[in-house]
Amino acid sequence: MAKIFSKNIILFCLCLLILGAPFFVHALPPANADDPFIKTIENITNLLFAVVMIVASVVFVIAGVMFAASGGDPEKTNIAKSTMLWAVIGLVVALMSKGIVYAVKNMFT
Repeated sequence: MAKIFSKNIILFCLCLLILGAPFFVHALPPANADDPFIKTIENITNLLFAVVMIVASVVFVIAGVMFAASGGDPEKTNIAKSTMLWAVIGLVVALMSKGIVYAVKNMFT
C-alpha cells in the first residue's frame, strides 16, 4: 500500500512539474539573440551539423559503391542496404536535431 501511495505522489509531482513548466518559462526574461553564449552554441551546432551531413553523404556513396560491386552476392547486398539505411537514418537524425535546436532557440528569443 505504501509503495502504491508513494508512486502516486511521485507521478502527481511529475505531472504537476510538466504541466506547470510553461508558467515558469514565461516568467523568464527573453534571451538576447546577440548574446555571445547563444552565438557560440549556434556556431558549434552548425559545425556539427555540417560534419554529420558530409559524413552521412560519404557513407551513403560508399554504400552505393558497395551495392554496385556486390555482384549479386546476397550477403554483400544486405550489408550495402544496411549501410544505406543507417546513412539515411543519420541524415534524418541530423535534420531533426537541427530543427529542434532552431525551435528551442526561437522559443527563448
